[in-house]
Amino acid sequence: MTKVRHKIQISFFIIVLAILTYLLLKNSGEFFAVLHRISNADFLYLFIALILQFIYIAPYAQFFQLNYEYIGLKFKLSDMYYSILKMYFFNLIASIGGIGGTISFMDTGRRQKHSLAKTGVGYIIVSVFNFFIIGIFVFLSAFILSLRHELTNYGKLETGLYAIFLTAVLVAFFLAIASPHLLHQLLHKVADVINNFVEALTGKHVINKESITKKMEHYLDLRDLLKNQYIKHLKITPLLLIAHLIQVFIVIITFGSIGMQISYIDAFIVYSTVVLVSIISPTPQGAGIVEGSVPLILKPMGFELSEAITAIMLYRLVSLWIPVIVGYTMTVVDIRHLFKKKVE
Repeated sequence: MTKVRHKIQISFFIIVLAILTYLLLKNSGEFFAVLHRISNADFLYLFIALILQFIYIAPYAQFFQLNYEYIGLKFKLSDMYYSILKMYFFNLIASIGGIGGTISFMDTGRRQKHSLAKTGVGYIIVSVFNFFIIGIFVFLSAFILSLRHELTNYGKLETGLYAIFLTAVLVAFFLAIASPHLLHQLLHKVADVINNFVEALTGKHVINKESITKKMEHYLDLRDLLKNQYIKHLKITPLLLIAHLIQVFIVIITFGSIGMQISYIDAFIVYSTVVLVSIISPTPQGAGIVEGSVPLILKPMGFELSEAITAIMLYRLVSLWIPVIVGYTMTVVDIRHLFKKKVE
């Protein structure tokens, strides 16, 4: 099943990459302009942006640490920071439904000899609160876009995508608290629809319904605990807000590395769009889709196409690809250490 998922995601990525390559080669002037801008980027700006990227993880890690403390698990702040870095890599190779993040934190829980069920549920709790912060960002972004005549269509599109996204989150959250059994049945029906579609294309199923049942059993054991903790989580939600605002500054600095002056409001719109596209994209972490779609919003803002493409590529390098490399390195070190202990 995992192989089928990967094949689907890789296929989407290859298609998007081929389209982008074709468009760039078709407009060879833009292609060479992008290369020229990358080679002339101010690497001091990029270095500062990279430092901010690793600072951004700190309040995020603090939220995770307090979240786990509220459900009875003790982790060091460094454990959470380490897990988030590895999550970048895991999310790239197992991006469906937040599986990558769950794997990363459950691995940390395993090493600390904590309950894997509690560790997994703790990650889901953070994801829910994070979705609400992202929802606020995307809604404000869509509202601002709708007020700009040259960007009205993008505003409508983003508002529509946001409405679908937030509705799904709210329905899932309500069912999880009020009627978990109904949520269980709904998830099975969704799994059937996805499996039937994928089976028609590949002849294989992509979702194991038994795993859904097992996860729901773990969730039911902890539901009362979650009900009693949501007020505490609301009090520490500003930590997630701070983390996302840091990302807006990273957008401004990265764009500044090639001489693009972007306002805080426009940077806010760019970041919100990147996050939304990454979530709904069929490719892991929005690879290729983000780079191809976000410049469409930047161009009406008065930027050249080569500027827009270069800026987004550099931002993604700092905010995604370098952390992925760091996460991959940490994962390899962990695996080697585990094998070494088994041999001994």
